[in-house]
Amino acid sequence: MRKNLLFFVIFLVLGPSVEAEGIAFQVFPSSSGAIIGVKFPVKIKVFHPPAVSVRKLTPPARDDIVCGSIKYKKSATEDLITFDIYFYTIGETEVGPFFVLIGTKTARVSSFKVDVKGRLSQKDLALKGIRPQISAPFPWLTVALGVLILAGVILFFRLRKRKETKIPEKQISPEDWYLSALSKIDTARTPDTVADEISDIFRFFLEKKWRIPAIFLSSEELLAELKRRKTGTEARMKVAAFLRSCDLAKFAKKEAAKAELEKLRSNAEEFVRVNFGEAQI
Repeated sequence: MRKNLLFFVIFLVLGPSVEAEGIAFQVFPSSSGAIIGVKFPVKIKVFHPPAVSVRKLTPPARDDIVCGSIKYKKSATEDLITFDIYFYTIGETEVGPFFVLIGTKTARVSSFKVDVKGRLSQKDLALKGIRPQISAPFPWLTVALGVLILAGVILFFRLRKRKETKIPEKQISPEDWYLSALSKIDTARTPDTVADEISDIFRFFLEKKWRIPAIFLSSEELLAELKRRKTGTEARMKVAAFLRSCDLAKFAKKEAAKAELEKLRSNAEEFVRVNFGEAQI
């Protein structure tokens, strides 16, 4: 009798997160804000009758949110679920809902919102030409207008009995984009500007090839992320050495700057041709 009364009080305090009788949740996000690509710890307390326990947590299936390994700590009437979340979209992000299998019943855990920010300030984002992602309502009017225009175009071509020839869009690999971007660098500018541009092109290459938010991470954080993804030690050492050479080029003497920058660009091109075909992330 006392145990039933205890569960009823807990359920009233925490709120009716689920319809399952005698079950309640309490969600503990580590913060109201997060950094893109950096782990965001979450805890969920589950209050349940003694006869059952948590069996499995199912996170939301989304491309912009990645859930790390899930750990369970169980007791007689209160279980603790801990896990990490990685965000890959900038702006206010709704996390959830989660579903928890308790005994033979599946219960729903309410969603919560997190403000995800990039590693660079708005000024640096503007200088590097990066546009932050901003949440916006779905443009229903634009979609409707586009559908009407598309229907009119299709009807026009059917009436004139013309065959539409589709030209396939030319696809460019991350490696080809990287080498093309390097070839367009003007080494006549100041050493720090050129070295910074080469470093940014290299980081954008990592984003295109392996979906790593490298432009938002420092060198140490980037190497830590590669280690987390079980990248080989040799590949990580080569990435670290190349980034270090970019930093050293920023402080090259003026009279030796042009030769150093030409060498850095040449090394950057050779680096991708020789190393990245074998790197597995």
